Amino acid sequence: MNLDYEKIGERIAARRHALGLKQWQVSELADISTTYMSSIERAVSIPSTEVVMRLAIALETTPDEFLVGTSRREGE
Repeated sequence: MNLDYEKIGERIAARRHALGLKQWQVSELADISTTYMSSIERAVSIPSTEVVMRLAIALETTPDEFLVGTSRREGE
């Protein structure tokens, strides 16, 4: 399976926008720099599994939403 890092970045940005959060807010919640957050959303940087997990927690979703475009939230 090949991961499309552009799509991953787009999904992260879309989830952030849906929650009404700024990059700096998510960066703080995920304990990453704002520059790195921006690079992930623009597919300039490839996030590690740990960072994807921290972003999922910060954005109240599962890594699946970012990696494959689907998610399973509590109660689904």
